[in-house]
Amino acid sequence: MAGKLTAAFVKSARHSGRTGRPEKHYDVHGLFLQVLPSGSKQFVQRLVVAGKRSDYGLGGYPIISLAEAREAAWENRRAARRGEVPQVEARRRVTVARRAGEAPPVAGGPRGPTFAAAFEQVLATRAPSWKESVRASSVRSWRQHLRDYLGGLAERPVADLSSADVQAAVTPLWTTKHKTARKLLRRIGNVMQWAITQGLRTDDPVPAVARTLPKVKAAPSHYRALPHGEVAGVLARVRASGARRDVRLAFELMVLTGVRSGEARLARWEEVDLEGRTWTIPAQRMKYTERGDHRVPLSARALSVLREAGGGGEGLVFRAPRGGALPEDAFRELLRVLGVQANPHGFRSSFRDWCAESGHPRELAEAALAHAVGDKVEAAYARTDLYERRRGVMEAWGGYVAG
Repeated sequence: MAGKLTAAFVKSARHSGRTGRPEKHYDVHGLFLQVLPSGSKQFVQRLVVAGKRSDYGLGGYPIISLAEAREAAWENRRAARRGEVPQVEARRRVTVARRAGEAPPVAGGPRGPTFAAAFEQVLATRAPSWKESVRASSVRSWRQHLRDYLGGLAERPVADLSSADVQAAVTPLWTTKHKTARKLLRRIGNVMQWAITQGLRTDDPVPAVARTLPKVKAAPSHYRALPHGEVAGVLARVRASGARRDVRLAFELMVLTGVRSGEARLARWEEVDLEGRTWTIPAQRMKYTERGDHRVPLSARALSVLREAGGGGEGLVFRAPRGGALPEDAFRELLRVLGVQANPHGFRSSFRDWCAESGHPRELAEAALAHAVGDKVEAAYARTDLYERRRGVMEAWGGYVAG
């Protein structure tokens, strides 16, 4: 039966960019090509097994060709008709092949895709779900880890890697760069789980490795922050600097409102009510989405910053020279040029210290920072965001740091 897709279409398919969601192009046997905003392409099959509809990843293009994806889809459909779960059937075929001393029956070479190729597939699958404010930096972090620490695994087939290989990759860093080593182990585990779902492996060596590594007591780390008494001086230097207007204003709004840097950089006019003196940050742009939208009372100085930025309209409040959002390192670079020994996130700590020393109640300070207060039981009964009480706190803070 002829399919709706062609090899030429699969090769040339691109994401339209109209939405941040994957775009799907359908074929036969429930098979479809999924094109991610990052440009990555994956073959996925939708099947009904035992009355339950599920999607099964068949692998990414070009590691898996259209012909190979159709063949796998046909085998999965036959397995589903027998009442078997397709992924389980794929793992069974791998196990049988290995016991017979044969290579696993997968596409992408005699031993399947390399660890690096599998790593990229996992990254392409996960990245679209990350918050826009951290997506680019997280993708860079993943690839930097692959380049700097996992080079010994990169070109080896993911199906062949053992517990000893994983242990050799993370042990040299386990006591010297413990935080990095933990991230490496977690990301290797993500790749191994992906390989299992693709029928390339039947096991994940990471848990066994984690149990053999020594316990390390990690020292607490904090963002570099300034004493709150120095914040007004920094803002004065920022305003007098030669930095681009949008960077200066976005940084000042971040400090005045106590929000995270990504929430300030990606602020949109549709979120701002100048007459009501309120900025409502949607839940999907907050660190903790389950807590809902975050209302920010705007002080007199914060309103002045927004009016200087344009005073309304649509789209981003602050823009980069080419029209997009300000880059993630814009505030760090601003502080570096000015010689300020602090991290942008540390200004939230400065605000928190000021609240404590100024006698403002803890619950108001924590609500202003969009932190959870108390345990889950206490949070369940704390239905108010203390908005009106927070307005006075933010007005006082704005006056304190505006000089």
